Amino acid sequence: MAMVRRRNARCERLACPGTFWGQVVNTKSMSLLFSPLSTVLTGAVEGYALLDRASDRRRMLELAQARVEHHRQAGKPRTLVVVKSPKDIKLLLSSARVGSAVVFVDCALEKCNSEADLLDCWKQIKRAADATEGLRGGDIFVLRIQSWSSSRLALDPRVRWIITSAPPDPQAMDRIKYRPFGRRSTLLADTRTAQRAAKAAIK
Repeated sequence: MAMVRRRNARCERLACPGTFWGQVVNTKSMSLLFSPLSTVLTGAVEGYALLDRASDRRRMLELAQARVEHHRQAGKPRTLVVVKSPKDIKLLLSSARVGSAVVFVDCALEKCNSEADLLDCWKQIKRAADATEGLRGGDIFVLRIQSWSSSRLALDPRVRWIITSAPPDPQAMDRIKYRPFGRRSTLLADTRTAQRAAKAAIK
């Protein structure tokens, strides 16, 4: 009888979902086994995104500097203006003369608080670069955060928009295409909120 019970118990284990050769597999352990792989893959994608942006940054800066030299040789000098935030755009471009600058936008438009703010910043950029409606914005260079760079977008609480098209994209002309990033509860934002709440509780 004891032998029969042991044989039946072994058969139940073999028939049970999640078993292998009579051993019960812990699905939680399996998920932990695969989680390091997911972390590695995410890190590889984000590392590639960072290198891709760095490469685009160098290329666009070279193109922008070439435009500055072009204007100098034409006897109509322009200044290269690099903006890295909406605050930079308002500070450096709001008082700039029309057509006085070649503008390099370094992942700044994504951080505009509202759509009105985004469109106003774009208007300031176009005015400083004298990008005429319907013509290619040849003196505007926009470095964008890739839409597939999920960690960069999700972790930065300042990001409000995904810029899908902008100069110097050949099809962009003098326009930008964009869409809202979505819910702005991010890991960094939640952590800062928790830290502020903890400090307030201590006081």
